[in-house]
This record gives sequence, structure tokens and C-alpha cells, in this order.
Amino acid sequence: MKFALQPFCNAYLPEGATRVDVIMTVRATQDGAPTAGGRLEYGILIDCSGSMGERGKMASAKLAARAAISRIPDGVTFFVIAFEGAANVVVPATVSAAQARAAASQQVAGIEANGGTSMANALHAAAGQFSSAANAVRVCHLFTDGENGDDDGVLAKRLQQVKGKFQCECRGIGDGWRPTQLLQIAEALLGTAKGVSSGEDIAADLETTFAQAAARGVANVRLRLIVPPKMARVVDVQQVSPTIISLSAQGVAMDDRTFDYPTGAWGNEERDFHVVLEMKQAGNVGEQLRVARTAIVFGDAVEDQPAVTVTWSADASMTARIDPQVAHYTGQAELAEATREGFNALDRGDTQTATVRLGQALKLAQDSGNEEATRRLAKVVDVVDAAQGTVRLRAGVRKTDILEAEVGATRTVRRSPPKAP
Repeated sequence: MKFALQPFCNAYLPEGATRVDVIMTVRATQDGAPTAGGRLEYGILIDCSGSMGERGKMASAKLAARAAISRIPDGVTFFVIAFEGAANVVVPATVSAAQARAAASQQVAGIEANGGTSMANALHAAAGQFSSAANAVRVCHLFTDGENGDDDGVLAKRLQQVKGKFQCECRGIGDGWRPTQLLQIAEALLGTAKGVSSGEDIAADLETTFAQAAARGVANVRLRLIVPPKMARVVDVQQVSPTIISLSAQGVAMDDRTFDYPTGAWGNEERDFHVVLEMKQAGNVGEQLRVARTAIVFGDAVEDQPAVTVTWSADASMTARIDPQVAHYTGQAELAEATREGFNALDRGDTQTATVRLGQALKLAQDSGNEEATRRLAKVVDVVDAAQGTVRLRAGVRKTDILEAEVGATRTVRRSPPKAP
């Protein structure tokens, strides 16, 4: 696997400025023969709490899981966990083959709905099924229809314990789940979160995400930033495309100037990252400085990438030029924040704040060309004045539309940068 990083930032900073915003576009491509290793380990975590027995949710989830198991290629390690208050390893980690798939399908068919919901126990059980092989791509798929029942702080503590051991794709079934809880897991475990409203949705999502996991050729890829400690410090690191994931808290200091940020497993794809650097002091007008060096790290490989360089200027016509990549992803972050705050206000009954913030979110979505966010929000609000971003809450909105709009706020639209020469 080969990686190419292209940094985008405001090339000219005004006199006295110390903040540097950088968008780093990283492109991964397979370089000829498949990467050695990168074997896939795949888990399915099914909520089997009592509420899953309602409206056919349990039957739909089991049917979809059995169909997914039937398609797992020979040689892939897989397992199935059914969780309620406790976690039951229904199918222990096993290597896929015809007989193993048939046996696993029968075990899944016997799952019954009963009890509460402990996502912490489900994740702990998953960690026990994954191997510790350095080159393995480890992905699990968690389905739930309700709120996490763990005591306050238990899930956060568990996430700290399993962070970096595997990635988790989180899915909410029906309309009783909490977006904040699924997003908490997805962010900590470098996955995604979304809603699935029917059995067909569950089956299609399992097929798609398994294919994406199987296409990942290299595991445990890190974005490396080398920042001279006397010159600057790293303030924030986020993945901003295809989804917004904060990586700051997961950074590992290799020495006093070198920091690695985990990005999970990669296939042939592109992702964008927003890095914020704070200079200890501004440079002199006309001075050009290399404020950070970059690299991509995986396995024993360290691929050096272009440095981030800025120049201070007193020319307002130069410093007023905002890099299009920086402007675009700043807008996407504002869109996510406005959406989240709007739904938080709606949840506490503050319709005035909810209307204002969701109106701002809709306008940001439209202005940035984020068609998916525009479509989701349009199911929740009616436009009164598109130019001003004025909306009103729609009557009779389905709860599933509200949940999907909220959890979907972290999914962004890319602005494709010009190709490097």
C-alpha cells in the first residue's frame, strides 16, 4: 500500500497570527501485489434485549445476520455475540468454511429477546474474540434498538480499555436508540454510526460494510506529525471526511516532537484530516517557516510526506485568501455542530433554539453542497426563507427521521482538491 498526503492551508498569515489550520488529504493506493497480511477478522454484535422482540426487530436482525454469515468467504475469521445485560458469545471466533457457516447460522437462529442492554459488556466480549495479530483488520458490526443500560461512566471506561483493538460500525434499529451513544462508540473505535429502519436495511448495511472491511489492505495506519516543541504545538486533530472523528485524545507521543494519530485500517480510498497547530510566537513579516513535518506510519513502514509551510505577510490581499479546502471543512464542522445543538435543544423542549440552529444547519448544508444532510434535515424542518436560513419544525415528523438526521451530522461531503502535479 502506498500513501500520498497533500496539505492545504492558508499560505499567508496576517502579522501576529499564531494559529495554523491545515487540511491534509491522504490517498491510499494498492501498489501492485496485495499487501502482505491484512487478514480480516469480523464480528456481529446483536442486541437481544426484550425490546428487540417487538415489531419483528429480532427476527429481522437474525435473518440479516444469517444471510451475512452465508456470504463470508472461506478463510475469514468471524464471530457472533448476542448481548442484553450480559454478553453471550453465540459463535466463538472461527475460520469461515461451509460447515462453520451452517453451524453459525443455526446458532444465530436460536437467539431470543430478553433482558436489558449493556453495550459495555458487548464490546468487552468482542475484544476477547479478536486476535492480537499485528497485521489483522479487526471490524465488528453492532446493532441495537434501545438505550444503553450501563451505569454512568461504565461505557466510557470500557471504550478506553478496548480503544485501538478493533473498529466498530454502530447501527440503530427502529426509533428507540440514542444517537449520542452510538456516536460515542463509533468515534472511540474509529467507525461510523447510522440508523437502519427495516430488515432490508440491516441486510444491505451488513453486506456493504463487510465488503468495505474486506477491501482494507493494511491495518493500524497512523498519521504522524513532527512539530518542534519550541516552535509550535498540536491543538486538535480530526478526521473530517468521510465522517467527523476526533483523534486528538487518541494521539500517542513518540517523543517530545513526534505524535502519532491512529486512523484504523485502509483500502484504496481517500480521507481528509483537519489539523490545528498553535505557534509559540508569530513569525516576522516576510518570514517563511516549516511548522510541521508529516508522515504516514503502518507496520514497520514510515512514509515521509510533505511539510506544512506558512509565510507571514502584511499584505491584506494575500492574508485574506482562505484556502478552499480549509473553508469547506470548517463549514462542514459548523454544520455538524449546528445540527447537534439543534437536536439537543429539541430533546429538552427548547423549540426556539432548535428552530434557529436547525435552520442554520440547513443553510450550511445547502451552501456546501451536502445533499445528504440537506435531504435529512428537510424531513424535519420546512423552509420559510432559504436565503436567511429560516425554517419551522415540521408537524408529524417520524422519530426515525430525527434520529437519522442527528446521527448523520458527522457524515460529510468531500471537496475534491486539485490533483498534485
